[in-house]
Amino acid sequence: MVISVLALGLFAADLTGIWVSSTLTPMERGVTYDFNDKKIVVPVPNRLTVTDAEAQLYEKGLINAMSYRRGDKSEGDVSGELNPDFIAFPHELTRIAGKKRTSLIVDPPDGMIPYKLSEAERDALAKSAPKKDGYRAFNSAERCLFTGFSGPPLMPFFDAMIFEIVQTPEHVMITMEGFHEVRVVRIGGKHLPAAVKQWNGDSIGHWEGGTLVVDTTNFNGKWPGGGEHLHVVERFTRIDPKTILYRATTEDSTLYSRPWTIEYTLQAGDRIYEYACHEGNYALPAMIKARAASEK
Repeated sequence: MVISVLALGLFAADLTGIWVSSTLTPMERGVTYDFNDKKIVVPVPNRLTVTDAEAQLYEKGLINAMSYRRGDKSEGDVSGELNPDFIAFPHELTRIAGKKRTSLIVDPPDGMIPYKLSEAERDALAKSAPKKDGYRAFNSAERCLFTGFSGPPLMPFFDAMIFEIVQTPEHVMITMEGFHEVRVVRIGGKHLPAAVKQWNGDSIGHWEGGTLVVDTTNFNGKWPGGGEHLHVVERFTRIDPKTILYRATTEDSTLYSRPWTIEYTLQAGDRIYEYACHEGNYALPAMIKARAASEK
Protein backbone atom coordinates (compact mmCIF):
# COMPACT_ATOMS: atom_id res chain seq x y z
CA MET A 1 0.00 0.00 0.00
CA VAL A 2 1.32 3.47 -0.93
CA ILE A 3 0.90 6.12 1.75
CA SER A 4 1.45 9.69 0.59
CA VAL A 5 3.76 11.99 2.50
CA LEU A 6 0.94 14.52 2.81
CA ALA A 7 -1.35 11.89 4.34
CA LEU A 8 1.25 11.29 7.04
CA GLY A 9 1.56 14.99 7.64
CA LEU A 10 5.32 14.77 7.13
CA PHE A 11 5.35 17.71 4.71
CA ALA A 12 5.30 20.02 7.71
CA ALA A 13 8.91 19.07 8.51
CA ASP A 14 10.14 19.23 4.90
CA LEU A 15 11.22 22.70 3.77
CA THR A 16 12.98 21.58 0.60
CA GLY A 17 12.15 23.57 -2.52
CA ILE A 18 12.24 26.93 -4.29
CA TRP A 19 10.53 29.71 -2.33
CA VAL A 20 9.49 33.29 -3.04
CA SER A 21 9.27 35.98 -0.35
CA SER A 22 7.58 38.58 -2.58
CA THR A 23 5.19 40.85 -0.70
CA LEU A 24 4.02 44.44 -0.96
CA THR A 25 3.77 44.63 2.84
CA PRO A 26 6.47 47.03 4.08
CA MET A 27 8.78 46.24 6.98
CA GLU A 28 7.41 49.12 9.06
CA ARG A 29 3.77 50.17 9.03
CA GLY A 30 3.08 52.95 6.55
CA VAL A 31 6.74 53.45 5.60
CA THR A 32 8.37 52.43 2.33
CA TYR A 33 11.40 53.54 0.31
CA ASP A 34 12.05 54.20 -3.34
CA PHE A 35 15.03 52.85 -5.27
CA ASN A 36 17.20 55.76 -4.10
CA ASP A 37 16.40 55.12 -0.43
CA LYS A 38 14.04 58.06 -0.23
CA LYS A 39 11.59 57.52 2.60
CA ILE A 40 7.93 57.56 1.54
CA VAL A 41 5.06 57.61 4.05
CA VAL A 42 1.84 55.97 2.87
CA PRO A 43 -1.21 56.53 5.13
CA VAL A 44 -2.58 53.31 6.56
CA PRO A 45 -4.98 52.31 9.37
CA ASN A 46 -3.08 52.08 12.63
CA ARG A 47 -3.45 48.33 12.99
CA LEU A 48 -1.79 45.16 11.76
CA THR A 49 -4.67 43.69 9.74
CA VAL A 50 -7.04 45.37 7.27
CA THR A 51 -10.10 44.39 5.29
CA ASP A 52 -9.67 43.53 1.62
CA ALA A 53 -11.29 46.85 0.66
CA GLU A 54 -8.85 48.80 2.86
CA ALA A 55 -5.99 46.66 1.53
CA GLN A 56 -6.79 47.59 -2.08
CA LEU A 57 -6.43 51.30 -1.33
CA TYR A 58 -3.21 50.77 0.61
CA GLU A 59 -1.77 48.50 -2.09
CA LYS A 60 -2.51 51.14 -4.73
CA GLY A 61 -0.67 53.76 -2.67
CA LEU A 62 2.35 51.50 -2.20
CA ILE A 63 2.49 50.56 -5.88
CA ASN A 64 2.35 54.22 -6.90
CA ALA A 65 5.15 55.03 -4.46
CA MET A 66 7.39 52.09 -5.35
CA SER A 67 6.67 51.73 -9.07
CA TYR A 68 9.93 51.31 -10.99
CA ARG A 69 8.94 53.27 -14.09
CA ARG A 70 11.33 54.91 -16.48
CA GLY A 71 11.69 58.57 -17.28
CA ASP A 72 8.31 59.74 -15.98
CA LYS A 73 9.71 61.82 -13.07
CA SER A 74 7.62 59.83 -10.56
CA GLU A 75 8.76 58.76 -7.10
CA GLY A 76 9.80 55.42 -8.54
CA ASP A 77 11.56 56.74 -11.64
CA VAL A 78 14.95 55.05 -11.81
CA SER A 79 15.78 56.18 -15.35
CA GLY A 80 16.15 52.71 -16.79
CA GLU A 81 18.32 51.25 -14.04
CA LEU A 82 15.96 48.28 -13.73
CA ASN A 83 14.08 46.27 -16.33
CA PRO A 84 10.63 45.49 -14.90
CA ASP A 85 10.16 42.74 -17.50
CA PHE A 86 12.66 40.60 -15.61
CA ILE A 87 11.75 41.42 -12.02
CA ALA A 88 8.57 40.09 -10.40
CA PHE A 89 7.58 43.13 -8.39
CA PRO A 90 4.99 42.39 -5.68
CA HIS A 91 1.40 43.61 -6.06
CA GLU A 92 -0.31 42.47 -2.84
CA LEU A 93 0.05 42.66 0.91
CA THR A 94 0.93 39.42 2.64
CA ARG A 95 -2.10 37.46 3.88
CA ILE A 96 -1.99 35.34 7.04
CA ALA A 97 -4.98 33.54 8.57
CA GLY A 98 -7.24 35.17 5.99
CA LYS A 99 -6.24 38.76 6.83
CA LYS A 100 -3.89 41.06 4.95
CA ARG A 101 -1.06 42.63 6.94
CA THR A 102 0.08 46.28 6.94
CA SER A 103 3.60 45.59 8.22
CA LEU A 104 5.98 42.67 8.45
CA ILE A 105 6.62 43.72 12.04
CA VAL A 106 4.04 42.15 14.34
CA ASP A 107 5.77 43.14 17.58
CA PRO A 108 5.98 45.91 18.80
CA PRO A 109 2.27 46.48 18.14
CA ASP A 110 2.88 49.83 16.41
CA GLY A 111 4.69 48.01 13.59
CA MET A 112 7.89 50.05 13.92
CA ILE A 113 11.50 49.03 14.58
CA PRO A 114 12.24 50.05 18.22
CA TYR A 115 15.49 51.93 17.63
CA LYS A 116 17.16 53.40 20.70
CA LEU A 117 18.10 56.53 18.73
CA SER A 118 15.68 58.74 16.80
CA GLU A 119 15.87 58.96 13.01
CA ALA A 120 17.56 62.37 13.28
CA GLU A 121 20.12 61.01 15.74
CA ARG A 122 20.85 58.03 13.49
CA ASP A 123 21.31 60.32 10.47
CA ALA A 124 23.65 62.59 12.44
CA LEU A 125 25.67 59.59 13.61
CA ALA A 126 26.00 58.30 10.06
CA LYS A 127 27.14 61.73 8.80
CA SER A 128 29.73 62.01 11.58
CA ALA A 129 31.32 58.65 10.73
CA PRO A 130 34.90 58.86 9.37
CA LYS A 131 34.87 59.52 5.64
CA LYS A 132 36.09 56.70 3.41
CA ASP A 133 37.71 57.10 0.02
CA GLY A 134 37.73 55.03 -3.15
CA TYR A 135 35.94 51.69 -3.12
CA ARG A 136 35.74 51.75 0.68
CA ALA A 137 33.17 54.54 0.41
CA PHE A 138 30.66 51.98 -0.91
CA ASN A 139 28.97 49.31 1.17
CA SER A 140 29.39 45.58 0.71
CA ALA A 141 26.24 45.27 -1.43
CA GLU A 142 27.31 48.06 -3.80
CA ARG A 143 30.65 46.24 -4.15
CA CYS A 144 28.90 42.93 -4.96
CA LEU A 145 30.40 41.27 -1.89
CA PHE A 146 27.56 40.61 0.54
CA THR A 147 24.04 41.92 1.15
CA GLY A 148 22.64 39.96 4.08
CA PHE A 149 19.56 39.05 2.00
CA SER A 150 20.11 35.40 2.93
CA GLY A 151 19.48 36.44 6.50
CA PRO A 152 19.01 36.28 9.25
CA PRO A 153 16.40 37.58 9.25
CA LEU A 154 15.21 36.92 5.70
CA MET A 155 14.08 40.22 4.21
CA PRO A 156 11.94 40.48 1.07
CA PHE A 157 13.72 42.68 -1.48
CA PHE A 158 13.03 43.28 -5.15
CA ASP A 159 16.01 41.30 -6.49
CA ALA A 160 16.42 38.83 -3.63
CA MET A 161 12.95 37.35 -3.27
CA ILE A 162 13.70 33.88 -4.65
CA PHE A 163 15.71 31.28 -2.78
CA GLU A 164 16.18 27.55 -2.45
CA ILE A 165 16.15 25.42 0.69
CA VAL A 166 18.02 22.11 0.65
CA GLN A 167 17.52 19.92 3.69
CA THR A 168 19.35 16.92 5.17
CA PRO A 169 19.13 15.41 8.67
CA GLU A 170 22.29 17.32 9.68
CA HIS A 171 22.02 20.59 7.74
CA VAL A 172 19.61 23.04 6.13
CA MET A 173 21.04 25.24 3.35
CA ILE A 174 19.46 28.49 2.19
CA THR A 175 20.68 29.85 -1.18
CA MET A 176 19.48 33.19 -2.51
CA GLU A 177 19.08 33.86 -6.23
CA GLY A 178 20.23 37.44 -5.64
CA PHE A 179 24.02 37.48 -5.17
CA HIS A 180 23.90 33.66 -4.75
CA GLU A 181 24.51 34.00 -1.03
CA VAL A 182 24.50 30.73 0.91
CA ARG A 183 23.69 30.16 4.57
CA VAL A 184 24.17 26.76 6.21
CA VAL A 185 22.27 25.85 9.38
CA ARG A 186 23.78 23.05 11.48
CA ILE A 187 20.99 20.93 12.97
CA GLY A 188 21.68 20.06 16.59
CA GLY A 189 24.99 21.91 16.54
CA LYS A 190 26.60 24.26 19.04
CA HIS A 191 27.62 27.83 18.37
CA LEU A 192 31.20 28.58 17.37
CA PRO A 193 33.43 30.34 19.93
CA ALA A 194 32.37 33.97 20.40
CA ALA A 195 35.64 35.19 18.82
CA VAL A 196 34.72 33.56 15.49
CA LYS A 197 32.67 36.15 13.59
CA GLN A 198 30.96 35.66 10.21
CA TRP A 199 29.15 37.85 7.67
CA ASN A 200 25.71 36.35 8.31
CA GLY A 201 26.54 34.92 11.70
CA ASP A 202 26.67 31.35 12.95
CA SER A 203 23.35 29.51 12.54
CA ILE A 204 22.35 26.39 14.46
CA GLY A 205 18.92 24.77 14.35
CA HIS A 206 16.59 22.29 15.95
CA TRP A 207 13.10 20.98 15.26
CA GLU A 208 10.08 21.72 17.41
CA GLY A 209 7.52 19.41 15.84
CA GLY A 210 7.08 20.62 12.27
CA THR A 211 8.87 23.93 12.90
CA LEU A 212 12.55 24.54 12.22
CA VAL A 213 13.96 26.92 14.84
CA VAL A 214 17.20 28.64 13.83
CA ASP A 215 19.35 30.53 16.36
CA THR A 216 22.05 32.86 14.95
CA THR A 217 24.83 34.76 16.73
CA ASN A 218 28.50 35.64 15.99
CA PHE A 219 27.93 38.38 13.39
CA ASN A 220 30.92 40.39 12.20
CA GLY A 221 28.92 43.63 11.93
CA LYS A 222 30.15 44.42 8.40
CA TRP A 223 26.97 44.11 6.33
CA PRO A 224 24.49 47.00 5.99
CA GLY A 225 22.04 47.05 8.88
CA GLY A 226 23.86 44.45 10.96
CA GLY A 227 25.84 44.74 14.20
CA GLU A 228 28.18 42.40 16.05
CA HIS A 229 25.70 42.00 18.90
CA LEU A 230 22.75 40.81 16.83
CA HIS A 231 20.90 37.72 17.98
CA VAL A 232 18.19 36.37 15.67
CA VAL A 233 15.79 33.48 16.23
CA GLU A 234 13.86 32.31 13.15
CA ARG A 235 10.97 29.87 12.85
CA PHE A 236 10.08 28.10 9.56
CA THR A 237 6.74 26.25 9.59
CA ARG A 238 5.34 24.48 6.51
CA ILE A 239 1.64 25.27 6.86
CA ASP A 240 0.61 23.67 3.56
CA PRO A 241 2.37 22.13 0.53
CA LYS A 242 2.91 25.56 -1.09
CA THR A 243 3.40 27.85 1.92
CA ILE A 244 5.94 28.37 4.70
CA LEU A 245 5.09 30.68 7.61
CA TYR A 246 8.27 32.60 8.44
CA ARG A 247 8.77 34.38 11.77
CA ALA A 248 11.95 35.99 13.11
CA THR A 249 12.80 37.85 16.31
CA THR A 250 15.79 40.20 16.33
CA GLU A 251 17.49 41.63 19.38
CA ASP A 252 20.53 43.84 19.93
CA SER A 253 20.63 45.90 23.11
CA THR A 254 23.09 48.34 21.53
CA LEU A 255 20.69 49.25 18.69
CA TYR A 256 17.15 48.50 19.86
CA SER A 257 15.20 49.26 23.02
CA ARG A 258 13.56 45.83 22.86
CA PRO A 259 13.42 42.72 20.64
CA TRP A 260 11.23 43.00 17.52
CA THR A 261 9.50 40.34 15.43
CA ILE A 262 8.53 40.04 11.77
CA GLU A 263 6.16 37.50 10.21
CA TYR A 264 5.11 36.76 6.63
CA THR A 265 4.63 33.82 4.27
CA LEU A 266 6.95 32.24 1.70
CA GLN A 267 5.27 30.86 -1.41
CA ALA A 268 6.38 27.95 -3.58
CA GLY A 269 8.38 29.16 -6.59
CA ASP A 270 9.62 27.87 -9.93
CA ARG A 271 13.40 28.04 -10.43
CA ILE A 272 16.53 30.05 -9.69
CA TYR A 273 18.34 31.88 -12.47
CA GLU A 274 21.89 33.16 -12.81
CA TYR A 275 22.54 36.41 -10.96
CA ALA A 276 25.79 38.04 -12.10
CA CYS A 277 26.77 41.09 -10.06
CA HIS A 278 30.56 41.26 -10.02
CA GLU A 279 31.35 39.76 -13.42
CA GLY A 280 32.24 42.64 -15.71
CA ASN A 281 31.35 45.09 -12.94
CA TYR A 282 32.17 48.43 -14.54
CA ALA A 283 29.75 50.26 -12.27
CA LEU A 284 32.04 50.55 -9.24
CA PRO A 285 34.92 52.34 -11.03
CA ALA A 286 32.35 54.66 -12.60
CA MET A 287 30.78 55.39 -9.21
CA ILE A 288 34.20 56.14 -7.71
CA LYS A 289 34.94 58.62 -10.53
CA ALA A 290 31.49 60.20 -10.19
CA ARG A 291 31.88 60.62 -6.45
CA ALA A 292 35.31 62.22 -6.89
CA ALA A 293 33.94 64.59 -9.56
CA SER A 294 30.97 65.62 -7.41
CA GLU A 295 33.24 66.36 -4.45
CA LYS A 296 35.32 68.71 -6.60
